[in-house]
Formats: sequence, C-alpha cells, structure tokens
Amino acid sequence: MTKLWGVTREHKGARHTLAALKSIRAARPGGYRLFVIMDNLPADKTPAIRRWAKRERLATTWVS
Repeated sequence: MTKLWGVTREHKGARHTLAALKSIRAARPGGYRLFVIMDNLPADKTPAIRRWAKRERLATTWVS
C-alpha cells in the first residue's frame, strides 16, 4: 500500500531535519526502502543526514 507521509517544522536546520526523518522511519518500520522528497536547504544534506539515510535505507531527493 502506498501512503503519503509528511512532517513540517517551523524552524529548519540539520537537527530538525534528522528528527523529522527519524519520525518518518519510525512510522514506517520494517527496513524497506523509503523515498523522501525534501526542499533544497543545505542543512538537509549534511554528512550526518546522508550517513543516517543510507544506513536506514532512505532514498532522498531534493527539489529546488
């Protein structure tokens, strides 16, 4: 089953982005690959976020 899931935050930053991604993963456990579309904020592309996403099988795509 395909579902759309989203998280919004008032303030943007790497810490908030990682928290949002973790909540998305927690809502969809099971280890299967998730595809996440995010805005093009540089804080969304930190090495820590990229490592975590790879480890958690989260495919990230950024839009301008």
